[in-house]
Amino acid sequence: MSNLVTPSVQPHDARHVDRFLSVRAHTEHLAAPLSAEDQTVQSMPDASPTKWHLAHTTWFFETFLLRAQASGYRAFDPAYEYLFNSYYEAVGPRHPRPQRGMLTRPGLAEVLAYRRHVDAAMAQPGEVKPLVDAKKLRVLAVASPQRHPFFPEAPTGKEMGLGDGIGTWFVLTAPKGTPAPALKMLHDSAKAAMEEPSFVALMKSRGVDIDYKSGDKLRQELVREQKEWNEVLKRLGMIKK
Repeated sequence: MSNLVTPSVQPHDARHVDRFLSVRAHTEHLAAPLSAEDQTVQSMPDASPTKWHLAHTTWFFETFLLRAQASGYRAFDPAYEYLFNSYYEAVGPRHPRPQRGMLTRPGLAEVLAYRRHVDAAMAQPGEVKPLVDAKKLRVLAVASPQRHPFFPEAPTGKEMGLGDGIGTWFVLTAPKGTPAPALKMLHDSAKAAMEEPSFVALMKSRGVDIDYKSGDKLRQELVREQKEWNEVLKRLGMIKK
């Protein structure tokens, strides 16, 4: 069996992320002339207040993409699941639409921080860098074993006493009983693709390191990580000892 291991890589086209961030920035540009008070007003029951809209369009990506697809993602504030849902009854209870203008909290600054939180989770280091350079986002730490070249001033989690780095595993698998020649073909093809210079250059430009591991090595790594995280969860009281 062969395994692709690409820590922190998300399966999307870079152009889509550029478009996503561009639209998000333009939305804030349109809202910028309005004061915090202006952005709270709801002109009619079916209209979204500007501040609420900024949060709702963030809640959408958090709910349907990050929570559903991003392993280890931590929600900005669990209360937002109720506050900023509007039409999606299947998701759960929601704040009444005609009363959206009555929400004085969270304030505008917190809603904008919420947007930064989600935008960062939706993008790669190279895509987040413009937000950091524009001082709209501050990197507190990186989860990689070494400091990231895009954010050299940000310490690693290990430097802060938070343990070793954390990566995201993407694994190429095959059904049980797949013939050995087919497994070898998948393994060799995947490994060659990951070592292709153009692919390596693309990942580097996005601030992503590639760490390939074959099946046996990855299996050992996953077992080790499972033991470590089980101990953490036990200490937090999240699983029984």
